[in-house]
Amino acid sequence: MDCPVEHYDAWIIHCVVRRLDANSRESWEISREDHPELPKYQDLVSFLERRIHSIEQSRSTGESLDGPTARPRSVGQRRVFANNTQVEETGDSGHAPLCDLCQGRHWLHRCFKFIAMSQPQRLELCKAKKLCHNCLHNTHFADRCPSSARCMKCKGKHHTKLHAGTGGQQRCSSQEDTERRTSDESRCDGSDPGHRVLSCATLTDSKVLLATALVQVRTQEGQLLSARALIDPASERSFITRQLASQLHVPLRHKSLSIIGLGSEVSTRASQEALCTFTSSLLRDFEVELVAVVLSELADLLPQKKCEFGAWPHIQGLQLADPNFHRPARVDCVLGADAFPELILSGLIKGPVGTPVAQNSVFGWLLTGAVLPDVTAFHRMAVRAYHTYLTEEEERCQKLFRDSYFREEDGRFVVRLPFAKKAVLGDSRGVARACLLRSEKRLALNEDLSQAYCKFMYEYLQLGHMERVPSSHLSRPSAYLPHHAVVRAEKPGKIRVVFNASAKTRNGLSLNDVLLTGPKLQADIIIVLSNWRFLKYAGTTDVEKKFRQIRVHREDIDWQRILWRPTPTDAMLDYRCTTVTYGTAPAPYLALRVMQQLAEDGRDSHPQAAEALRHQLYVDDIFFGADTVDEAVRRRVQITDLLASAGMKLAKWAANDARIVRSLVPVSTEPVALRMDDAVSTLGVRWLPLPDCFTFSFLARDVPTRLTKRSILSEIARTFDPMGWLSPVLVVAKVILQDICLDGADWDAPIDRNLEQRWSLFAAALPDVAANRVTRWLGVAEDDEWQLHGFADASKRAYAAALYAVRPGRSPRFLTAKTKLAPTKVQSVPRLEL
Repeated sequence: MDCPVEHYDAWIIHCVVRRLDANSRESWEISREDHPELPKYQDLVSFLERRIHSIEQSRSTGESLDGPTARPRSVGQRRVFANNTQVEETGDSGHAPLCDLCQGRHWLHRCFKFIAMSQPQRLELCKAKKLCHNCLHNTHFADRCPSSARCMKCKGKHHTKLHAGTGGQQRCSSQEDTERRTSDESRCDGSDPGHRVLSCATLTDSKVLLATALVQVRTQEGQLLSARALIDPASERSFITRQLASQLHVPLRHKSLSIIGLGSEVSTRASQEALCTFTSSLLRDFEVELVAVVLSELADLLPQKKCEFGAWPHIQGLQLADPNFHRPARVDCVLGADAFPELILSGLIKGPVGTPVAQNSVFGWLLTGAVLPDVTAFHRMAVRAYHTYLTEEEERCQKLFRDSYFREEDGRFVVRLPFAKKAVLGDSRGVARACLLRSEKRLALNEDLSQAYCKFMYEYLQLGHMERVPSSHLSRPSAYLPHHAVVRAEKPGKIRVVFNASAKTRNGLSLNDVLLTGPKLQADIIIVLSNWRFLKYAGTTDVEKKFRQIRVHREDIDWQRILWRPTPTDAMLDYRCTTVTYGTAPAPYLALRVMQQLAEDGRDSHPQAAEALRHQLYVDDIFFGADTVDEAVRRRVQITDLLASAGMKLAKWAANDARIVRSLVPVSTEPVALRMDDAVSTLGVRWLPLPDCFTFSFLARDVPTRLTKRSILSEIARTFDPMGWLSPVLVVAKVILQDICLDGADWDAPIDRNLEQRWSLFAAALPDVAANRVTRWLGVAEDDEWQLHGFADASKRAYAAALYAVRPGRSPRFLTAKTKLAPTKVQSVPRLEL
């Protein structure tokens, strides 16, 4: 054969398989159908071990898998699975033996009455019927039993159903999970009737949501009935209750069916099927016909207990398939794998730990998964970012960008506004006019603000970021955006004009209502900063007017019109914004998507700059660096050139070594604020370039005369601590807020005096936080060996974890930390530590 010695497996396998019986050879060939590669000898050994085990188990119950004594399957008989259950259609049951207990056509170990008995009752039955205690046959006793099978629990010479401790009243427990998976004799016989048909479930306090939906079923007369369905891809057949079948008035077809659950045990029987038509209230064109098995009862209440839930961030705004998913209720039907491909649409959203996933479907979004108990609204605020899969709308937005963007001769990007549907908006000019009049009254009270506002708008016009609407274009379909000035508390002399694309038009829709927002492309700041801290020489820069460096297609600019005049005595003029406008729903997506495309376009010519745009860009700040000054300078030059090729300028340069930015003017030595988008931070994090360390800034604010729960929550929310460096401080504030919530005070009612005093003491100590510093560079070069050390601890009020980067022989560097409040339900410290 000209094969190496190590490849002799094929020859040995051929010799062994040739000596197997016909059924075993067939089983071997079937087992290899999904494995195109040549089998190894160990594969054959594993197969034979499974085969021998199956034959021995079948002989222990009188069933043979091979030879002329094999129990024939009747014509038309087939096996299907239903949510960890198996449905066996038995048109002819004459080949099954008579049960020694109920005289039915089934084996004794599968008899419902026998399974429901306790172990002593089963043992007494075997003695009374003179049955073999090993195989449960009546032709011999255990001492002469020819079967080599033994109890799957203790290996004793008795049937598993007769093992001491088994019985019909025993519930599933977590300790038996492994045993249930390995024994085809074991079965979960919970006393709760809700689990005897469809699934094996532990009756514990844990809360798991199964996917339920409100569906519509067509009656024989053509009317639509509303029903609650369980969407179950693990069920090969669909089911309906007898009550629903009678309401539908559909004809029933008689057929003998056995529902087989976990452990290959028959859990119930059915005798009828019905042809049902299911539709959706959301998609009028959707319709699917299914042959459903009719059962008297499908399942108990789903969920088993009421599920307490709050503002889960990932399901906000979703059209849920079952709005009352959290309330226990019965299901009228089960839609199985025979319908599943027709029901599911693209789009899967995963939320924070302890919340269900959302799957898009023709009925709306289905919620499935475990729900952790005792998670308060404040706990959910503390959960960090979570991974999401693209929804159908997000995929469409991505495709619209790829198909429509282009670059002009000067290199600038031109993008289209991603409309979700055809824009049919009401009149919006009147709304914009009223808003401008109100804004002018406010500006009249502040001369400095009025001048800054006019200066901003003149600059907008001079840079070509907006233009007058020609009189011939005034009748075109359009949207007018109200606008107003925003003053940042930490920068009183600077303003930013925000355009309100969420303002409703006369027909109740806004521009943002008909625009796609696009997927979240922003990198996690924890990852950005952590990677940046590994670079010895570091710098930052800001993409100047990032949104306004991206042009909007000429066909879409009329959807970005505004009204403006320099003074109240001038005539109002119509303008339209020609660039991506801050305040429109897709603006953040378009800006980041353009940066990604720029990185893709420049990956060959500017590889280091492309890498920085992909992984070291946060909002409009680029964090770059290297292990040497020369390499850091090269990266700075590449970043500058690549951004310039798209017409973008960089400003606010800063570095921890003057040589990196020596040729640039101007260079800032001021602290670089790290911020979350454009949020105003009471307590924030800043980078000091020359000492190369992070420090904390504190913005003094006027303390309200009486503190409320709302004002305290607002103060906590205004802190920006992405890396968790202030966790030991902020956890105190969280504990105070939790106590305020437990006290039961209304949002705007004055809080208890004791709680007010605790908060005042905490707030008075906040300015001292500014004295603390965290070294930026972790002291680890690219080729250095280092370790990640983690620590965690818990108390009765909170628990925390911290990570340190440790290089042997040097002091450890604080990397990141995380704190969470302990659940309000009293738990022991050891349990919290777990």
